[in-house]
Amino acid sequence: MPTTPTEPESSSPRDWLARLIGPGATPFEIALQGTVAGLGALLAIVVAPAEWPLGKTIVAALFGFDLAGGVVTTTTRPAKLWYHRPGRGAAAHLVFVAAHVVHLAVVAFVFRPGSDAAYFGVLTTLLLVGATAIEFVPERLQRPIAATSWLVAIGVDLSLFASTPGLEWFVPMLFFKLLIGHSLPEEARLYRPGGVDESTSASQRPAST
Repeated sequence: MPTTPTEPESSSPRDWLARLIGPGATPFEIALQGTVAGLGALLAIVVAPAEWPLGKTIVAALFGFDLAGGVVTTTTRPAKLWYHRPGRGAAAHLVFVAAHVVHLAVVAFVFRPGSDAAYFGVLTTLLLVGATAIEFVPERLQRPIAATSWLVAIGVDLSLFASTPGLEWFVPMLFFKLLIGHSLPEEARLYRPGGVDESTSASQRPAST
C-alpha cells in the first residue's frame, strides 16, 4: 500500500501545485486537469451572451476554469488522498465547500436579474446541507447521498429558478466538484484507523496487499 501523502516542505512552484492538486500527480493527470480547466474557460466564453460586458465574461471564464478543472482534480487519486489525509476531518472539508458560497453569491447578485437572493439562499442551503450530510452519514451512504444532492440541485436550478443565462453549466459543475468530487473520500478511507467502514461486509472489503 502506498504511503500517506505528506506536506511538501519547500515553496517551489511544483510544491505549490502539489498542495493544490495533491502530491504525486502524474504528468498525464496534471495535463488532463489543465486541459479540461482551459476548455471550461473556453466554454464559458463561447456561450456568454453577447450583451455581457467584458468583466462578466472574464468572471464567467474564471469560474469555468475553476469548476471544470476542479471536477477532474477532485476525482483523481492524489487529490483524494491529499484532501482526506489523516488529520483533515469534517471541519476542513466543510470549510472548503463553504468557501465556494462566494461563487453562488456572485452568480446570484451579479449574473441573475434583480439580485436573486432566493436563488442564493436555496442553492447555498442545498450545498451546505448536502456536504454536511456526506460528512456524517455512514460511509456506505456517502456516495448515494452525494449523487442525490447533485440531482436535487440540478432539478432546483432547472425548474424552480431556471438556469442562469450563459451559466447553464454552473450549478452542475459546482455541485459535482464539491459533493461528488471533493467530499467523497473514496480510497482515502483505507488510510484511516480501522481501514474501511465496519458496516462493510468482509466479502466487500479490499484484499490486503
